[in-house]
Amino acid sequence: MALTGTAQATIKSADCVVETIREFKVARDGARKARMAASLGLEAPFINVPAPMRESLAGLSSSELIARCAGFRLASVHTPGASLKSALRVLTRRCVFIDDE
Repeated sequence: MALTGTAQATIKSADCVVETIREFKVARDGARKARMAASLGLEAPFINVPAPMRESLAGLSSSELIARCAGFRLASVHTPGASLKSALRVLTRRCVFIDDE
């Protein structure tokens, strides 16, 4: 009984197939959470996107947007537009890395 201080449950063995599946599920769930955070972080910078860049990215599906932004070239980040491109590139490359994983 639990109230008397003696446990009577048996410990799950760590050498069975169920444990392996459980470990893969934990890893997959963590990757999904990281991917969702990266894609949600991708939406926030679009508030400050300059009009020409916003127009070129408008109407793209999420996968097209990720592919386009992941291909941005890094330049000096001394202007707001360049630093925004850099931030979008980092976020989208994280999405691509997680998807590949």
